[in-house]
Amino acid sequence: MINKTQRRIAINLFVLVTLSICLIVFLRADLRGAGGQARQKVIDKALTRNEVVQFTEIKVSQKAVEAGKPFDEDDEWLGKVFLKVKNISDKPIVYLAVNINFPETRATGGMMSYPIVLGQMPGSRFPQRHDPIFLLPGENLEIPLTQHYARIKSFVERRTPFRNIGKAELEIGFVVFADKTAWVAGVYKRQDPNDPDTYITVSPKPPQ
Repeated sequence: MINKTQRRIAINLFVLVTLSICLIVFLRADLRGAGGQARQKVIDKALTRNEVVQFTEIKVSQKAVEAGKPFDEDDEWLGKVFLKVKNISDKPIVYLAVNINFPETRATGGMMSYPIVLGQMPGSRFPQRHDPIFLLPGENLEIPLTQHYARIKSFVERRTPFRNIGKAELEIGFVVFADKTAWVAGVYKRQDPNDPDTYITVSPKPPQ
């Protein structure tokens, strides 16, 4: 027979174990939301008209990711991103800027956007800090974000801790072709003959 004292001890022990389990679950959920294992991440593509370059592959931790679909990763996720872009124009590309946009930063001001620059501006009067590229029509170019991650993180953290970032948007920012014409935001431009660092809009179609 179980006496009243034993029954009271058993009830108290049951309550203590139940409260401990609830506390552990709460703490784990809190840590996942605030620290090491944050909410799901998303990589999306910006809508662009008259595309001349396309994102053909997105990988995170060497696993294929579908644009716009959430996936699980830790707070250092952006440093594990691998991109591949393809020249779908009919001209070789010598300069390419890929923007990594962070839509969530609109909560504290304008959207922050970090440009990854590849290649060189033809005829520019400014020092060219990047290796030249010559991306032929139909060719692909690989862009691992590992080497850019420290600078991207520092850039974003001017305004918000990077652990708060769960979404990135990929955008082709500026393209310069070997014939010194250019493309930006669906519009074609031509290099100003009087100022090689300025490009003049010509039309929504490739200049001849």
